Amino acid sequence: MGSVTFGQVFALARMAATRHPEGERDGIMAVIRALFALPFVVVLPLWALIFAQGAAVTAVFPVGLLMSGGMLLVVLRRWPQDGSTAWEDRPSGLSFRAALAEMGQPRLAARVLALGAVNAAATIYIAIVSLVMVADVGRSVADVALYVGLVAGLEVPFMLALPRLTRGMDRTLLILTGAALYAVHVALLPSLAGSALVWLLVLPAAVGGAITLTVPIAYLQDLLADRPGAGASLMALQRLAGDVVAALCFALGTLLAGYGLVAMLGVVVSITGAGLLWWADRRR
Repeated sequence: MGSVTFGQVFALARMAATRHPEGERDGIMAVIRALFALPFVVVLPLWALIFAQGAAVTAVFPVGLLMSGGMLLVVLRRWPQDGSTAWEDRPSGLSFRAALAEMGQPRLAARVLALGAVNAAATIYIAIVSLVMVADVGRSVADVALYVGLVAGLEVPFMLALPRLTRGMDRTLLILTGAALYAVHVALLPSLAGSALVWLLVLPAAVGGAITLTVPIAYLQDLLADRPGAGASLMALQRLAGDVVAALCFALGTLLAGYGLVAMLGVVVSITGAGLLWWADRRR
C-alpha cells in the first residue's frame, strides 16, 4: 500500500505540474521527493537520542501505528475527489488486461527492470546498515539511526539543487553517475562500519541517492507521458523489481560469504542496470 500511495502522490503532482512550463516540472518533482526525505532529518536523530537513553527498538512500532493512523485521516479528508481538480485527468479507456499488456511491452518492462536494479543498492543499504554497524565493531542502534538520518538529511539539499545544476543533461547518464556514487557508499559500508571514516560515506551516499531517487521519477513518468497515473504505476513496479533483486543479492551473498558480498553484489547489479539503461537510450 505504501508503494502504491507513494506513486499516486507523484501522479497527482505530475498532473498539477502541467500548469507550469515543461522546464520546471522536473524541479517540482524533485522538491516533492525531497519533502519525503525531510522527516528523516528530524525523526531518525530523535530516535537515536531515544535509543541512547535505553528505549527498546520495538517502541517504533506503536509510534508508527499512531502516525499511520494520522496519515490515513489526512488522506480521507484531503485526497482530491474526481472532477474537483484544476487539471484535466483523462481516463485511458483501456481495460485492465490491456493496461497490463501495455506495461508488459519489452520497451517498458526492460527499463523498469533496469531502474529496479539501480534501486536495489538502496534497498540493500537499508537492509545491511543495522547488520554491519553492530556492537562487535563499537556501534549501536543510535549510530545506525544517526547514520541513516545524516544520509537522508544531506539528500534533501542535493535533491533541491539537482534540477538547476543538471538542467539539460541526459537523464540516463545522470542515473549512471548517481549509481556509481552510491556504489562507493554501499561497497565500503561493511568494511568501514567500525571506523571513523564511515561517516565520510554519507556524502557520496547523499549525492548518489539524491540522483537515483529523483531522476527516475521523471524518467518513468515520461515513458507514459500522456497518462500520469499509469506512469506512477511504473514506479511501484520499479520498487517491486528492486526489492526482488535486492532479496536475491542478499540471499546469495549471505549463503556464499557475508554482508560484504551482499553489498558488492548490490553494487554490481545497480551499476549494470544503470549502464544498460544508458546504452538502451543512447540514441534517443
